Amino acid sequence: MMETIKQVAKETAKAETFAGTYYVVTPEGIVTDSFGFANRAERIPNQTNTRYGIASGTKLLTAMAICQLADSGKLSLHAKLADCLEIDFLAIDPEITVHQLLTHTSGIADYFDEEVMDDYEELWQQTPVYQMRKGKDFLPLFQQQEMKEKPGTTFRYNNSGYIVLGLVVEQASGLSFSDYVEKAIFKKAGMPRSGFFEMDALPEGAALGYIDEDNGKWRTNVFSVPAKGGADGGAFVTAPEMARLWQELSAGKLMSKEMVASL
Repeated sequence: MMETIKQVAKETAKAETFAGTYYVVTPEGIVTDSFGFANRAERIPNQTNTRYGIASGTKLLTAMAICQLADSGKLSLHAKLADCLEIDFLAIDPEITVHQLLTHTSGIADYFDEEVMDDYEELWQQTPVYQMRKGKDFLPLFQQQEMKEKPGTTFRYNNSGYIVLGLVVEQASGLSFSDYVEKAIFKKAGMPRSGFFEMDALPEGAALGYIDEDNGKWRTNVFSVPAKGGADGGAFVTAPEMARLWQELSAGKLMSKEMVASL
């Protein structure tokens, strides 16, 4: 089976021009391989321990952080925003619950509404991307926009909701969002190479993201994403550490098994 996985992965990677690492845990052992470059200009190849930005995969970490805080009694999944967050809500309904934010049913306006725009890069034509380093930096992008729906009525994938959840994590824990995740999830799960890194201060072994142009040219995405990732996206992880995260989570090492089931 392991050889089959290797062969299929190699053929698929070539056909799809895949750049990255796959890491599969099987009863026979671990199967892994890497393709493409972490740095195209310097032709530095991706490796098993390369740190990759996982974009909205970060929302899993945010949900885990909320569930941990609920598990320890510092937060209720059904708490209203007005009861667990001290901000000026403006157009945001303070009756929204934490659970509604988690399940994308809060009804708040999404700062990146894919029904309106399909290019995340467009957001930063008016807002300096290098200033986007904390959750509160995103509030002006959606805080004054009218609610899209009544809370709890409609599923609508929502980045803004997870920004708000990150602020809830900060208030409940007394730590910055990134510090909380690095301490309570990455460190606890044994993920020393994972973290929230600033795009202008990436550590060794971090892969750059790339945007391929229609004319065959390419450029890095450093001016197309926030300067530092947060609760809605932007963490860096390695493939082996992500596998370890799932193992530790499933084993109940990061929260109670009852809360894992709720998650």
